[in-house]
Amino acid sequence: MAAPMRWLSCGGRLTRSLRKPGFQIEVNNSFNLVGTQAHRMVLPQLHRFQPSSTLPTSLNTDFSLSNDYSVLQNVNSEINSNNGRLFAILYISGKQFKVTTNDLIQTLSHIDADVGDRIRLEKVLMVGGENFTITGKPLIKLDVVKVEATVIEKTKGPTIVIFRFHRRKRHKKYKEKKPNHTVLRINSIEVAPVS
Repeated sequence: MAAPMRWLSCGGRLTRSLRKPGFQIEVNNSFNLVGTQAHRMVLPQLHRFQPSSTLPTSLNTDFSLSNDYSVLQNVNSEINSNNGRLFAILYISGKQFKVTTNDLIQTLSHIDADVGDRIRLEKVLMVGGENFTITGKPLIKLDVVKVEATVIEKTKGPTIVIFRFHRRKRHKKYKEKKPNHTVLRINSIEVAPVS
């Protein structure tokens, strides 16, 4: 049986009091404890709002726009030089794949394209080369990066058995499923100059 509760009005604040034999504590809105065994329970004093005088008024920015412009120029020169292979991190059916050109990936989902179709993968989280990396927040815009792939194979995966059993209850459930697999070959990763 729950302890009876009563509401008290103390100085304009509503407080709640628990009544138990030999134990009485009153808890008010600011979490101060008053009672015979208050020394055994320690609760922090919580402040609802921080005064505006303690908040930072401005951020300390030590970089300049000329530094940002030089970084963009360096990245654009790396993109235009086409030195080395580009990599991309793709998001396909809840999983992330790090791919480069001519890689094969096997996804655990059904993609609505026929075998031999060329598709564009639009959910790109990151793309980069040897000397630069472009990250998205969370995705990179479609006009910056273009990743194309070809559907190589669409098959069913191995049989997965789902068996549930409750002992002494005469309860059994047996179920089999074959998940869909799609194999993709990454044809190209293209990056446009960053502005």
